[in-house]
Amino acid sequence: MKKDTLSRMLDFIFSRNNARYLVLLIIMGITLRLIVSFMIGGSPDEMVYGVHSLGIINSGLLQEMHENPIWMYLTDLSYKIFGMTLVSSRLLSIIFGSLSVLALYFLTKEMFDGKVALISSILLTFSAYHILMTLTEMDVAMTFFILLSSYFLVKYLKEDKLKYYITATILLGIGILVKNIAALFIPGYILTILLYPKLKNKERIFSKKNIKSLVIFSLIMFIIILPILTFNYVLYKEKGLTDLQFSRFLSGENKGIYQSISNTIQPFSLKVLLINQENGIPGIIKGLKFYWEYEVILMILFILGVIISIKKDSFWTIYLLMLFLIPFLFLSGTSLLEKHFVFAIPIFCIFSSIFINRISNFAKKNSKYIILVLIIIFLIFSVTTLYKYTRSLGKNVIQETIEYKQKNIEEDSLVIVDSRIYNGRVSFIFNDRNYLETNYLLQLLPQLNQNEDNKIKTYFIECASDDCGWGTISKQPELNQSTENIVTKFKEISNLRDTIYDGNKPYINVYETEFPLIPGIIEAVQSTHNFFFYPVNYKPKEEIILKYEAKNPFHKIMDIIAHIILYMEILISILSVILLFIILKRDYENEDFNNNADL
Repeated sequence: MKKDTLSRMLDFIFSRNNARYLVLLIIMGITLRLIVSFMIGGSPDEMVYGVHSLGIINSGLLQEMHENPIWMYLTDLSYKIFGMTLVSSRLLSIIFGSLSVLALYFLTKEMFDGKVALISSILLTFSAYHILMTLTEMDVAMTFFILLSSYFLVKYLKEDKLKYYITATILLGIGILVKNIAALFIPGYILTILLYPKLKNKERIFSKKNIKSLVIFSLIMFIIILPILTFNYVLYKEKGLTDLQFSRFLSGENKGIYQSISNTIQPFSLKVLLINQENGIPGIIKGLKFYWEYEVILMILFILGVIISIKKDSFWTIYLLMLFLIPFLFLSGTSLLEKHFVFAIPIFCIFSSIFINRISNFAKKNSKYIILVLIIIFLIFSVTTLYKYTRSLGKNVIQETIEYKQKNIEEDSLVIVDSRIYNGRVSFIFNDRNYLETNYLLQLLPQLNQNEDNKIKTYFIECASDDCGWGTISKQPELNQSTENIVTKFKEISNLRDTIYDGNKPYINVYETEFPLIPGIIEAVQSTHNFFFYPVNYKPKEEIILKYEAKNPFHKIMDIIAHIILYMEILISILSVILLFIILKRDYENEDFNNNADL
């Protein structure tokens, strides 16, 4: 009997060999995340991480203040290849976010089966939350390494091959150096390693084999985080300083050089978690609200999937729940930012796919249609959420301004920038130009009144909306008025060249004029290029606060070894992409062989 079009399409989707479909999902995932990365606005944190990544490879630093060396180095590498744009700063989220679809497939297939794995990969590909977090942030990239590490951990537990265990531990360590909160997954790993032999083979929890496994885990993890330990140890010995995270958890109320941002780096608190975070809302409720807002369908299906799975595959269910609950509870009690909670979306996808698959099994003849309908419902909600957050956006105004700068503002010109533009955006956009914020202008005005034959092309960048990224200018009328006075003076001596729009609203006005080229003016302007504890592009190096000169011979040796380890880890993180496609190739060959054998 001849099949209709829908039946043929479903046969293709649910074919026994899913490799071709997975490739299509990756392409779709990259496309969606690339489009959104052009549209979503740049948050203050994105500007911090984006600017701090610039030049870190040449800085000599093992890390910057946040303990994210692998992410920072790879992002700087992206800048070197593609130039510094908002999209290139988000490249790791685009790549690793899309490849998480593959990593999730292999993990889910190893735990459950290929059908559940394929459904979970489809859900992750189109997850609105996961797509919208395609930002200049570490969380999406970190999640990729957690998924791939978990895959090898499951392979080790099932096949008892040491190479899988070592690979899993290394990848977990890489995840920690991508984003330090990946350390929250360590308890789940250790408990799983200890409990699996007990449940499957009735072995003692602290058997010789398990103790050996813990020793191997500890040694590998120590080696992997040695760059962070070395950085903080030598920095403390040489200058009495540590990075932000060590200060956060080891210094108590004494935040040292981080005192100005102490309210943003509070340690875990049960009060925040259970009683009061903001407006009387407990942190645990606010954390759950992120999922409710972005992925209500996925959240409901996740709960139903857990109920079903705990009865059939209790061990893997417990493992996945540990991967979710431990980080979730910790983050809900300390760092309530929506980007931090995206790690759970792949776990939600696994349990949602288990529920969808179970429901479809009630009607065997029509199971494919049921799965298709449920996935379509999920897609409708995802598209609706994506539309909600992107409907008023065209190309991001930060990216627009960067492209305008590259085409119209000469590298040797002087750029005076309205201080009502968030200084993170100023540093990000104009890092490769001679820019000066207007709050420094009063120091320069006496020199500009001198008569000089040589002139320098000068651009004035005005914030047309009066607040470009700060969100607090309305509470600073004096700053607004003083800047307006400067704008008025510039309008008298310059010409309006262009206006850059954010959607339909004017965002930036660009004025053009000429100033006297005073000797030393460019050097003076460049000396103001500092943002959030660091000189932009880490130049000059002597102004880097968190930089040490290893004077002690032992410190020098430690520093050299730590750099070698870090470079090896960066190489491994790149090779992990190749490793994933090797797994895909082998999976394709194995399934193809099994299908032919069945024939």
